[in-house]
Amino acid sequence: MTTAKSPTKPSSKQGTLHDPRLRGGRWTTSWSRHAMMASTSGCCRLISFREVVMRVAVVTFDGFNELDSFIASALINRCRADGLEAFITTPTPVVTSMNGVPVTGQRPIEFVTEAEVVLIGSGVKTRDVVADDRLLSMLPLDPGRQLIGSQCSGALVLARLGLLNSTPACTDRTSRPFVEASGVKVLDAPFHAEGNIATAGGCLASQYLATWVITRTLGEEAARAVLDYVAPVGENDETVERGLRAVHGRPRPGCPGPFPARRPGPPGRGRARGRSGSSAARPSPRSAHPDRCA
Repeated sequence: MTTAKSPTKPSSKQGTLHDPRLRGGRWTTSWSRHAMMASTSGCCRLISFREVVMRVAVVTFDGFNELDSFIASALINRCRADGLEAFITTPTPVVTSMNGVPVTGQRPIEFVTEAEVVLIGSGVKTRDVVADDRLLSMLPLDPGRQLIGSQCSGALVLARLGLLNSTPACTDRTSRPFVEASGVKVLDAPFHAEGNIATAGGCLASQYLATWVITRTLGEEAARAVLDYVAPVGENDETVERGLRAVHGRPRPGCPGPFPARRPGPPGRGRARGRSGSSAARPSPRSAHPDRCA
């Protein structure tokens, strides 16, 4: 493990230094109660003990599907206290959803080169995205050092970037013929992952994409806690097991990834806490959209 010297040398009582697993010239030093993050530019900021060391870029284009971007980011952000945080990442300062909701991006598109995880969202303008060489050039993704996932028509972007090749993918029913036309085999499944690349199909499959990210970065225990918290009342156990079964094929402890799994910290701000209760209704079927490619 390579350690880094902090701007102010901590005493032996303040704790040990930890390998941050960050790239691009960044390092993080953990002390007993606080951490200092610095970059090669010399900018520093004080953050909590369980520092943000893994960043997720949820790439969101104009015409995006709200469910696909927000469900994944919301679930992942329940793990902020454990060092995992998602950011809505956009090519322009403001993008408008397929239902006319304007959203200000949290990070610019260039953030994808810094993030440890990149999720490509979907929308009604995805075919315009894959036809825009300038926009695609702003997505230099690297599965050798990043976890990369796509939601619904986001598979078209991965295919256009050459990241699927012989890897089968999942997508929504409307996008399927376009993904198949790009030479990618489409599975009749909501989720599929090979190595550091995953694809999900169907709006509500975004929970599986988030589960995959949490499991690969923090471990299965953290994923279980998040799924249990957001589950419909009375459906906690089946929601958790369904999510893990979709991601792993069957529920099992642990899942190796590019980052060592860590035990989640005590419940607190940004942490999921389990709950239980009475039954809830099934989600309603997805509505049709005449121009939908999401």
